[in-house]
Amino acid sequence: MELTAFAILSFQLLLLLLLANLVYYILRSEENMLRDKIKDILVGLVLAMLPMVVSAQPRYIGEIGLRGGVAFYNGDINSSKVFRDLSPAAGAFLRFKANDFLNFKIDGGFANLKCDARDYPENAMPEVPQDGSGIYAFEFDKRIMTFDVLIIWNFFKYGFSSYDKDIKRHTPYAMLGPTMSIAKEWSGNEFRGGIAFGAGYKFKVSQRVNIGVEFTMHKLFSDDLDIGEYDDYTDDPYKMGKVKYKNNDYYSLLMGFISVDVFRKRGSCRYIGR
Repeated sequence: MELTAFAILSFQLLLLLLLANLVYYILRSEENMLRDKIKDILVGLVLAMLPMVVSAQPRYIGEIGLRGGVAFYNGDINSSKVFRDLSPAAGAFLRFKANDFLNFKIDGGFANLKCDARDYPENAMPEVPQDGSGIYAFEFDKRIMTFDVLIIWNFFKYGFSSYDKDIKRHTPYAMLGPTMSIAKEWSGNEFRGGIAFGAGYKFKVSQRVNIGVEFTMHKLFSDDLDIGEYDDYTDDPYKMGKVKYKNNDYYSLLMGFISVDVFRKRGSCRYIGR
Protein backbone atom coordinates (compact mmCIF):
# COMPACT_ATOMS: atom_id res chain seq x y z
CA MET A 1 0.00 0.00 0.00
CA GLU A 2 2.86 2.40 0.79
CA LEU A 3 4.56 1.55 -2.55
CA THR A 4 1.36 2.26 -4.48
CA ALA A 5 0.90 5.65 -2.83
CA PHE A 6 4.56 6.53 -3.54
CA ALA A 7 4.21 5.56 -7.20
CA ILE A 8 1.07 7.67 -7.63
CA LEU A 9 2.71 10.69 -6.01
CA SER A 10 5.85 10.28 -8.15
CA PHE A 11 3.76 10.13 -11.34
CA GLN A 12 1.88 13.28 -10.35
CA LEU A 13 5.08 15.19 -9.67
CA LEU A 14 6.61 14.03 -12.96
CA LEU A 15 3.53 15.16 -14.85
CA LEU A 16 3.68 18.54 -13.16
CA LEU A 17 7.34 18.88 -14.16
CA LEU A 18 6.55 18.09 -17.81
CA LEU A 19 3.72 20.61 -17.82
CA ALA A 20 6.01 23.26 -16.33
CA ASN A 21 8.54 22.71 -19.11
CA LEU A 22 5.82 22.89 -21.73
CA VAL A 23 4.62 26.18 -20.26
CA TYR A 24 8.16 27.53 -20.44
CA TYR A 25 8.56 26.77 -24.16
CA ILE A 26 5.10 28.08 -25.00
CA LEU A 27 5.79 31.35 -23.23
CA ARG A 28 8.79 31.77 -25.53
CA SER A 29 6.57 31.32 -28.60
CA GLU A 30 5.90 34.27 -30.87
CA GLU A 31 2.29 33.23 -31.54
CA ASN A 32 0.64 35.37 -28.88
CA MET A 33 -2.96 34.24 -29.32
CA LEU A 34 -2.17 30.53 -29.34
CA ARG A 35 0.26 31.03 -26.51
CA ASP A 36 -2.37 32.71 -24.31
CA LYS A 37 -4.99 30.00 -24.91
CA ILE A 38 -2.63 27.14 -24.22
CA LYS A 39 -1.27 28.95 -21.19
CA ASP A 40 -4.79 29.27 -19.73
CA ILE A 41 -5.45 25.59 -20.32
CA LEU A 42 -2.21 24.51 -18.68
CA VAL A 43 -2.72 26.78 -15.69
CA GLY A 44 -6.15 25.27 -15.18
CA LEU A 45 -4.73 21.74 -15.38
CA VAL A 46 -2.02 22.54 -12.84
CA LEU A 47 -4.51 24.07 -10.40
CA ALA A 48 -6.80 21.06 -10.82
CA MET A 49 -3.98 18.65 -10.01
CA LEU A 50 -2.66 20.41 -6.93
CA PRO A 51 -5.28 18.88 -4.59
CA MET A 52 -4.26 15.43 -5.86
CA VAL A 53 -0.70 16.01 -4.66
CA VAL A 54 -2.12 16.25 -1.15
CA SER A 55 -2.48 12.50 -1.12
CA ALA A 56 -4.13 10.44 1.59
CA GLN A 57 -2.56 10.65 5.03
CA PRO A 58 -1.93 7.24 6.62
CA ARG A 59 -4.69 5.95 8.88
CA TYR A 60 -4.08 3.39 11.61
CA ILE A 61 -6.89 1.17 12.81
CA GLY A 62 -5.03 -0.43 15.72
CA GLU A 63 -3.23 0.66 18.86
CA ILE A 64 -0.94 -1.34 21.16
CA GLY A 65 0.40 -0.12 24.47
CA LEU A 66 1.60 -0.59 28.03
CA ARG A 67 0.03 0.75 31.20
CA GLY A 68 0.88 1.01 34.88
CA GLY A 69 -0.58 2.48 38.04
CA VAL A 70 -2.28 1.54 41.29
CA ALA A 71 -5.15 -0.70 42.40
CA PHE A 72 -7.39 -0.75 45.48
CA TYR A 73 -10.17 -2.91 46.85
CA ASN A 74 -13.72 -2.22 48.07
CA GLY A 75 -15.94 -4.81 49.68
CA ASP A 76 -17.04 -6.08 53.07
CA ILE A 77 -13.93 -4.82 54.89
CA ASN A 78 -13.69 -1.45 53.15
CA SER A 79 -17.12 -0.66 51.82
CA SER A 80 -16.78 2.98 50.73
CA LYS A 81 -13.31 4.51 51.08
CA VAL A 82 -11.44 4.92 47.79
CA PHE A 83 -7.70 5.07 47.16
CA ARG A 84 -6.93 3.21 50.39
CA ASP A 85 -4.39 0.37 50.69
CA LEU A 86 -2.95 1.20 47.27
CA SER A 87 -0.95 -1.53 45.50
CA PRO A 88 0.86 -1.67 42.14
CA ALA A 89 -0.84 -2.72 38.91
CA ALA A 90 0.44 -3.09 35.35
CA GLY A 91 -0.57 -4.56 32.01
CA ALA A 92 -0.84 -4.24 28.24
CA PHE A 93 -3.68 -3.61 25.80
CA LEU A 94 -4.72 -3.76 22.17
CA ARG A 95 -7.25 -1.30 20.82
CA PHE A 96 -9.16 -1.46 17.52
CA LYS A 97 -10.68 1.60 15.86
CA ALA A 98 -14.11 1.00 14.33
CA ASN A 99 -14.52 4.68 13.42
CA ASP A 100 -13.48 8.10 14.73
CA PHE A 101 -15.57 7.66 17.89
CA LEU A 102 -16.12 3.94 18.55
CA ASN A 103 -13.21 1.73 19.70
CA PHE A 104 -12.84 -1.79 21.09
CA LYS A 105 -10.13 -2.66 23.59
CA ILE A 106 -8.71 -5.93 24.91
CA ASP A 107 -6.43 -5.62 27.92
CA GLY A 108 -4.75 -7.86 30.44
CA GLY A 109 -2.44 -7.50 33.39
CA PHE A 110 -2.05 -8.02 37.10
CA ALA A 111 -2.89 -6.11 40.28
CA ASN A 112 -2.10 -6.57 43.94
CA LEU A 113 -5.01 -6.17 46.34
CA LYS A 114 -4.80 -5.97 50.13
CA CYS A 115 -6.81 -4.81 53.10
CA ASP A 116 -6.68 -5.09 56.91
CA ALA A 117 -9.95 -5.08 58.84
CA ARG A 118 -8.19 -3.52 61.84
CA ASP A 119 -7.96 -0.29 59.84
CA TYR A 120 -11.77 -0.18 59.47
CA PRO A 121 -13.27 -0.69 62.94
CA GLU A 122 -16.47 1.07 61.83
CA ASN A 123 -17.49 -1.89 59.66
CA ALA A 124 -19.35 -4.24 61.97
CA MET A 125 -19.54 -7.66 60.34
CA PRO A 126 -21.56 -10.37 62.12
CA GLU A 127 -20.00 -13.76 62.80
CA VAL A 128 -16.47 -12.47 62.11
CA PRO A 129 -14.07 -13.25 64.99
CA GLN A 130 -12.79 -10.34 67.04
CA ASP A 131 -9.65 -9.94 69.08
CA GLY A 132 -9.65 -8.75 72.69
CA SER A 133 -9.96 -5.09 71.70
CA GLY A 134 -13.15 -5.63 69.76
CA ILE A 135 -11.41 -5.26 66.39
CA TYR A 136 -11.91 -7.73 63.60
CA ALA A 137 -8.46 -9.28 63.25
CA PHE A 138 -8.69 -10.17 59.60
CA GLU A 139 -6.65 -9.24 56.54
CA PHE A 140 -5.88 -10.42 53.04
CA ASP A 141 -3.14 -9.74 50.49
CA LYS A 142 -3.28 -11.32 47.05
CA ARG A 143 -2.32 -10.86 43.43
CA ILE A 144 -4.89 -11.21 40.68
CA MET A 145 -4.68 -11.38 36.89
CA THR A 146 -7.19 -9.26 35.03
CA PHE A 147 -8.71 -9.53 31.53
CA ASP A 148 -11.14 -7.00 30.03
CA VAL A 149 -13.00 -6.61 26.74
CA LEU A 150 -14.25 -3.03 26.57
CA ILE A 151 -16.33 -0.84 24.27
CA ILE A 152 -14.92 2.71 24.21
CA TRP A 153 -16.68 5.85 23.07
CA ASN A 154 -14.55 8.93 22.32
CA PHE A 155 -16.27 12.24 23.05
CA PHE A 156 -14.23 13.98 20.32
CA LYS A 157 -13.19 12.95 16.81
CA TYR A 158 -9.73 11.72 17.73
CA GLY A 159 -6.70 11.52 15.48
CA PHE A 160 -3.86 13.37 13.81
CA SER A 161 -4.66 15.35 10.66
CA SER A 162 -3.39 18.44 8.90
CA TYR A 163 -6.48 18.88 6.71
CA ASP A 164 -9.51 17.83 8.79
CA LYS A 165 -10.16 20.58 11.33
CA ASP A 166 -12.78 18.49 13.13
CA ILE A 167 -10.15 15.96 14.27
CA LYS A 168 -8.66 16.72 17.69
CA ARG A 169 -5.41 15.46 19.19
CA HIS A 170 -7.06 14.83 22.58
CA THR A 171 -10.31 13.38 23.83
CA PRO A 172 -12.02 12.13 26.99
CA TYR A 173 -13.76 8.77 26.66
CA ALA A 174 -16.04 6.33 28.49
CA MET A 175 -15.76 2.53 28.52
CA LEU A 176 -17.84 -0.49 29.47
CA GLY A 177 -17.52 -4.25 29.10
CA PRO A 178 -17.10 -7.68 30.70
CA THR A 179 -14.14 -8.48 32.93
CA MET A 180 -12.58 -11.61 34.40
CA SER A 181 -10.05 -11.98 37.20
CA ILE A 182 -7.96 -14.98 38.25
CA ALA A 183 -6.57 -15.29 41.76
CA LYS A 184 -4.56 -18.08 43.31
CA GLU A 185 -6.34 -19.13 46.51
CA TRP A 186 -5.39 -21.76 49.06
CA SER A 187 -7.89 -24.09 47.39
CA GLY A 188 -6.61 -23.41 43.84
CA ASN A 189 -7.13 -20.84 41.11
CA GLU A 190 -10.41 -18.94 41.35
CA PHE A 191 -12.07 -17.35 38.32
CA ARG A 192 -14.38 -14.39 38.91
CA GLY A 193 -16.45 -12.61 36.28
CA GLY A 194 -17.88 -9.13 36.41
CA ILE A 195 -18.51 -5.82 34.69
CA ALA A 196 -15.86 -3.14 34.14
CA PHE A 197 -16.71 0.50 33.56
CA GLY A 198 -14.82 3.77 33.71
CA ALA A 199 -13.48 6.83 31.94
CA GLY A 200 -10.21 8.13 30.57
CA TYR A 201 -8.39 10.86 28.71
CA LYS A 202 -5.84 10.49 25.92
CA PHE A 203 -3.55 12.79 23.96
CA LYS A 204 -1.78 12.20 20.65
CA VAL A 205 1.86 13.19 21.10
CA SER A 206 2.72 12.59 17.44
CA GLN A 207 1.17 10.96 14.41
CA ARG A 208 1.44 7.47 15.97
CA VAL A 209 2.22 7.92 19.70
CA ASN A 210 -0.49 8.34 22.34
CA ILE A 211 -0.40 8.92 26.10
CA GLY A 212 -3.23 9.01 28.60
CA VAL A 213 -4.75 8.11 31.93
CA GLU A 214 -7.86 6.08 32.80
CA PHE A 215 -9.84 4.93 35.81
CA THR A 216 -11.86 1.70 35.80
CA MET A 217 -14.01 -0.03 38.39
CA HIS A 218 -14.48 -3.80 38.22
CA LYS A 219 -17.70 -4.98 39.86
CA LEU A 220 -17.54 -8.73 40.42
CA PHE A 221 -20.38 -11.23 40.42
CA SER A 222 -19.11 -12.80 43.65
CA ASP A 223 -18.42 -11.84 47.25
CA ASP A 224 -15.30 -13.92 47.91
CA LEU A 225 -12.51 -11.70 46.56
CA ASP A 226 -11.53 -10.71 50.10
CA ILE A 227 -11.50 -14.19 51.67
CA GLY A 228 -8.31 -15.03 53.53
CA GLU A 229 -6.35 -18.22 53.71
CA TYR A 230 -8.32 -21.15 55.20
CA ASP A 231 -11.33 -19.00 56.10
CA ASP A 232 -14.36 -17.47 54.42
CA TYR A 233 -15.55 -14.98 57.02
CA THR A 234 -16.04 -12.23 54.44
CA ASP A 235 -17.87 -14.43 51.96
CA ASP A 236 -21.37 -12.95 52.36
CA PRO A 237 -20.97 -11.86 56.04
CA TYR A 238 -24.31 -10.02 56.06
CA LYS A 239 -26.20 -13.10 54.81
CA MET A 240 -27.64 -11.24 51.84
CA GLY A 241 -27.23 -14.15 49.46
CA LYS A 242 -24.96 -14.67 46.50
CA VAL A 243 -27.34 -13.01 44.07
CA LYS A 244 -27.35 -9.68 45.89
CA TYR A 245 -25.41 -7.33 43.62
CA LYS A 246 -24.90 -4.80 46.41
CA ASN A 247 -23.02 -7.34 48.50
CA ASN A 248 -20.44 -8.22 45.84
CA ASP A 249 -16.82 -7.07 45.89
CA TYR A 250 -15.06 -4.83 43.42
CA TYR A 251 -11.64 -3.38 42.75
CA SER A 252 -10.50 -0.26 40.90
CA LEU A 253 -7.51 0.66 38.74
CA LEU A 254 -5.98 4.08 38.11
CA MET A 255 -3.57 3.66 35.21
CA GLY A 256 -1.37 5.78 32.98
CA PHE A 257 -0.48 4.43 29.54
CA ILE A 258 1.59 4.96 26.42
CA SER A 259 0.72 3.40 23.07
CA VAL A 260 1.68 3.25 19.40
CA ASP A 261 -0.71 3.13 16.44
CA VAL A 262 -0.43 -0.04 14.35
CA PHE A 263 -2.15 -1.76 11.39
CA ARG A 264 -1.84 0.97 8.79
CA LYS A 265 -4.69 1.51 6.37
CA ARG A 266 -4.33 4.05 3.59
CA GLY A 267 -6.94 6.77 3.88
CA SER A 268 -8.97 8.18 1.02
CA CYS A 269 -7.74 11.20 -0.95
CA ARG A 270 -9.29 14.50 -0.01
CA TYR A 271 -9.38 17.80 -1.85
CA ILE A 272 -8.08 20.98 -0.30
CA GLY A 273 -10.84 22.88 1.42
CA ARG A 274 -13.12 19.87 1.82
